[in-house]
Amino acid sequence: MKICANSITRVVATIIVSFIGFAQLSAALPKSATTTTVISSDDPSVFGQGVTFTATVSPKTGTATPAGTVTFEIGTTVLCTFPISGGVNATCSISSLPVGTDSVKASYGGDANFSSSSGTISQKVTISPTITALSSSSSNLDYGQSVQFTATVTMASGAPADGDKVAFKNGSATLGTAMLAGGVATLSTSTLSVGSHTITAVSSGDREFQPSSSGSVSETVQKAATILSINEPQATPGQPVTITANVISSSGAVPTGSVTFKNGKATLRGTLSGGNASVSVTFAAAGSYPIQATYAGNLDFLSTSGSGTVNVGSSSIVVNITNQIQNVQAGGSAITFNANVQNDSTNAGVTWTLSANNAACTPTCGTLSNSSPFAITYTPPATEPTGANANPVISATSVTDATKSDTDDLSITSVAACGTGNESILQGQYAFVLRGFKSNGVEEAIGSFSADGTGKITAAEADLNDVNHGPQQLVINLSTSSYSVGSDNRGCLTLSMANGAATFRFALGGVGTGSVATKGRIIAFQASA
Repeated sequence: MKICANSITRVVATIIVSFIGFAQLSAALPKSATTTTVISSDDPSVFGQGVTFTATVSPKTGTATPAGTVTFEIGTTVLCTFPISGGVNATCSISSLPVGTDSVKASYGGDANFSSSSGTISQKVTISPTITALSSSSSNLDYGQSVQFTATVTMASGAPADGDKVAFKNGSATLGTAMLAGGVATLSTSTLSVGSHTITAVSSGDREFQPSSSGSVSETVQKAATILSINEPQATPGQPVTITANVISSSGAVPTGSVTFKNGKATLRGTLSGGNASVSVTFAAAGSYPIQATYAGNLDFLSTSGSGTVNVGSSSIVVNITNQIQNVQAGGSAITFNANVQNDSTNAGVTWTLSANNAACTPTCGTLSNSSPFAITYTPPATEPTGANANPVISATSVTDATKSDTDDLSITSVAACGTGNESILQGQYAFVLRGFKSNGVEEAIGSFSADGTGKITAAEADLNDVNHGPQQLVINLSTSSYSVGSDNRGCLTLSMANGAATFRFALGGVGTGSVATKGRIIAFQASA
């Protein structure tokens, strides 16, 4: 019995030792080896194009599935890190690969059962092709009129980087260059000569974007129309007097060339400078002498003519209200009226009256204040009057000769204020031409102004010409000049001057790139200068 017991003990011990030795052997088994391969969705690709790299991790033996992550790199730059999905695949999509040929490495980091591995692929990235499109703000221009060209450069993946250059060409000659911003470059010019022009745009490209040329746009530039007016000076027999012709153009460009003056059979010629040509004439006897002036035109400007009268010797007094206004707004700002009295040796000035239907109407039709020999301030009533009081008359009567006077017939209306909030549609420099008739003759004005997109006028100039005073250059106060634009693209412009303000109403059109108006229609709504 003792011997049997010992035998059993040895058998059990042997079994226990064998089990322990098996457990230690199982824990020391090595990880299974893997292979990693990587492919590209597009090779070669262009700069900016999205490319997807797919890494496949496969065990060298067995059917078990690896887990973990794959890191995609170019050199030491990590492109992205993604977990293995779908059992053996990891993907990396990227659109910022540099131009050139690079080795893209996909590294599998391994897991508890599988060892790490890596694979590489050569990826070629070429510079991106581009397309340049060109548009023009206007295809028909007067000489000297400004036109804006807009080049839009695109590529398959969006737009080239800001700062790349675009050259605008007129045939083979370069008009100028501009920088791209958001894929768009613009150039404005007023230097195109009369005739037909073919305009193109060429983007320069860089190490990432190919250069490209636009299709062409055609520009036709015609001669600018002109208007000629003559001053009408008072002359003394036997004394020289200067007669001046002023020539303005439809585009705002200053005409050049010569003007021929004729007084009967006598002919004199003057050369334009700054739009004016003058001659000196001596009349031997008193009387009224008609003057005819003709501008011959040239390659850039159309011809035109005008006439006037020179009064020689004693003449009767003539009174003119120099800044007549047809419409005023109830509740509007005070307006200063000015009078000019010719041939009054006493320089006594005028007396001012305000009436309606030949009767005094103050204060219902407004009030007069701050009277001086040649000026008066008129303040409209707070509300629109009724009947005859809605159409008062301001009169200026010579103190020296009460039979000589001038009147301005007003119309008082309750016109709603101009809209606001859309001032950004008016930005840049604009030119305008106004032509019309007052009670005593023709009046014309030409000028320009620069709007800053917020309601401020940053630059302005204007020339006025009428039958009584000839050409005048108006001095504009920018600090008190302004404009506003409503949501319907209609607005008001106020140009402040020493003797009052000129108010204009306008309707904008031709809204182009950047939601900025390129043209419109304008009227002098209330001009006090």
